[in-house]
Amino acid sequence: MLLQERELVVDGRRFHLTVCLTSDLPSTDHVSTAHCLGFGVDGRFLLARHVGRGWTIPGGHIEPGESPDTAMRREAMEEAAATIGDAVVVATERVDLIEGAANPRYPQPSYQVFFLALVERLDVLVPNEECTESRLFPVSEALRLPGWPKLNGDLFDAGVEMARRRWSLPVT
Repeated sequence: MLLQERELVVDGRRFHLTVCLTSDLPSTDHVSTAHCLGFGVDGRFLLARHVGRGWTIPGGHIEPGESPDTAMRREAMEEAAATIGDAVVVATERVDLIEGAANPRYPQPSYQVFFLALVERLDVLVPNEECTESRLFPVSEALRLPGWPKLNGDLFDAGVEMARRRWSLPVT
């Protein structure tokens, strides 16, 4: 199901972005990043305070030989000190370069994969060069923060509803 289509210009390159709700994982040869829509068993939502992006979901680049699931779990630990349990693919963002020089790090097309995940444990994050803190927020509070939930409202709302259904969470 299509959630959003838009164009974006970054560093002089123009991209077409398509976000879709799906449980299908694209060819892993084209997946460049993996992200975590994490929920605690009490229904709170996982966010990390990123140095350059404010409050955001954990996620990042897939390392050579790493699966998207493994990358998502690693990034959740590195950026939020979160141990992830059950996780499923819930969305992808297809990134097509329209204009400008291609970056060899990103295949064409490139995909970002979003996992719906249950946070088994949240430790205290030791601040690092990327993130300074992490917390599980009530959904209503996460929506008021400057950052990812506000900027990605459709995907955030879909993730909240899916978490409610999948784990019968008391998301508020």
